[in-house]
Amino acid sequence: MKPKPQTTFAGPKNPFTGQRVNAKGRTVKPQARLDLSQIVITNTPLPTGRSVHVGRYDALFATVKPGQCLECPSNDVGRLAYAAKKWAKNQAKPIIVRTARVLQDKPERGGVWLLAGEGKR
Repeated sequence: MKPKPQTTFAGPKNPFTGQRVNAKGRTVKPQARLDLSQIVITNTPLPTGRSVHVGRYDALFATVKPGQCLECPSNDVGRLAYAAKKWAKNQAKPIIVRTARVLQDKPERGGVWLLAGEGKR
């Protein structure tokens, strides 16, 4: 392990490199200036509700009927199950999500089931 230099400088600039440094001695990147030509004044009203993010799998989950299985590669089961749980919560749907990392007849495939129910047990 290399020894780390513990040099502190008298001012806000590193005298060797000329770069600005903070109190911990780390280099401070200059902030980008706001371009005033990019600002536009409009009469757009304030949004009344929260914006809704459309997820990657929302269209897929909307077409699945309760009890059907989403078959996917074993490595993606957790990711798909998490997305399904989040989708059900955001849609306020009473759905229970169950997973299997390996399907019996297909060892490299897993499954995610969306079951009708009252949420967590």
